[in-house]
Amino acid sequence: MKKYFGLITLFIVFISLAACSKDEEITRERLRGTWVWERTTLNGYDVCHRSDESPICHCREVPYFVFHRKEVESYSYKSNSCELEKTVGKYAIVENAVLIEGNSALITVEKKSRFSKTRLIVEERSKLGVTTISYFVKE
Repeated sequence: MKKYFGLITLFIVFISLAACSKDEEITRERLRGTWVWERTTLNGYDVCHRSDESPICHCREVPYFVFHRKEVESYSYKSNSCELEKTVGKYAIVENAVLIEGNSALITVEKKSRFSKTRLIVEERSKLGVTTISYFVKE
């Protein structure tokens, strides 16, 4: 009986680990398309729950990325306004992270489980130790 209980426990642990959060392998084909902003955290707190000063909390349009074969278009707010500004740059995939020309953010792709959405995670750390993480989902 203990033998069967041990095997069942081992099986449950294996299934649980398979469903855990993990970084997805990044390929140009997987990136290709439009990734739309979902939420942003600042040192672990949702920016829209702490304050509505950020344009992202009240603007109609939200930031997004459009990945092409060799270039990426980035649409972000122009100096605290709701107007989106477009920048275009080349990107590379290095050690399962996306590096965008002229951008110091660490960009990875995550899928929590087989049943959840794949998210593009953009992590930036300031010199003062403030960590901003923005989540984008593929449209």
